[in-house]
Amino acid sequence: MLTGTDPDRWDEEKRRGLTIDLGFARLVLDDGTELDVIDVPGHQRFLPNMLAGCGAVDLVLFVVSAREGWSAQSDEHLRILHSYGAREGVIALTHSDTISQSQLEATSSAVAQHLTGTSLEGSPIVATSATNLESIAQLRSQISATVARMDHGTAGARPRMWIDRSFNVRGAGRVVTGTLSGGPLEVGQTIDLITDSSTSRNGSTSFRVRGLHRFDTAHRQIGPGVRCGVDLAGAKVIPHRGDALAHPHQWAVTQRLHVALDLPPSGIRPAPNSSYQLFIGTTHRPAQLRYPVHQTQPTEGAVLARVHLARPPRPDRTWR
Repeated sequence: MLTGTDPDRWDEEKRRGLTIDLGFARLVLDDGTELDVIDVPGHQRFLPNMLAGCGAVDLVLFVVSAREGWSAQSDEHLRILHSYGAREGVIALTHSDTISQSQLEATSSAVAQHLTGTSLEGSPIVATSATNLESIAQLRSQISATVARMDHGTAGARPRMWIDRSFNVRGAGRVVTGTLSGGPLEVGQTIDLITDSSTSRNGSTSFRVRGLHRFDTAHRQIGPGVRCGVDLAGAKVIPHRGDALAHPHQWAVTQRLHVALDLPPSGIRPAPNSSYQLFIGTTHRPAQLRYPVHQTQPTEGAVLARVHLARPPRPDRTWR
């Protein structure tokens, strides 16, 4: 109802009525602003796919069923978004027509209470129903108002794009998609594919950007903050989800890094020298956590630690 597009692409998703993999759609607001929508799975079994989709979002549309109320999965997703530092959100209470007004008010109050103390505290809550077009219009209006007041920052010159899809297009060759950040891409540029492939050298291989598309429209240049498709010329290595595109020599690849752990209020500390999964961008990989790291000035509310990875991660400068 919101976008007019069914983002579920797999037959199994349509048969089971739930999102399994990432889905994508375009939302055009009343003022003509175009937003890229990434639909992520809600089920716990598909959490890695959810993590692959939410890392680059600027605005969260957090969906809670008014009929079922706040769930364990809602809490899990909220904690993930808080860890990612998501600051802008709109809460959609779906199925609002299936409960009484007093129940709806109680559910809305409970949701607001769950948001307290998180990065999404104070986010507007909109009661919606698929059978009530006025409620969908109110949701669109709230999204538009939130987008209008957001600080979109300034574009830099260090583009990177974590790949979430990779496929062949007849007549175009290998195309990869993802959410671009850090700077623009232009047709004709040389770009590195940062990958674990054993056929690449030093973890990367170079391509020429043969084409750029957004919403099935060709562009000569695409700026950061949007989803785009990149047509790669001269592909010798097949890209996969979890690989990254970046300008040559702008990002380092490493297997060891220092991080600041934002510990939960309970004070539970991750066990040192134990194995974990590190999620970043659209990839995840096994890692060991070792701490404490010597620090002359302790970081308030955080513990410095060292992460050792079995394989080098793709390029990034921010780790949460």
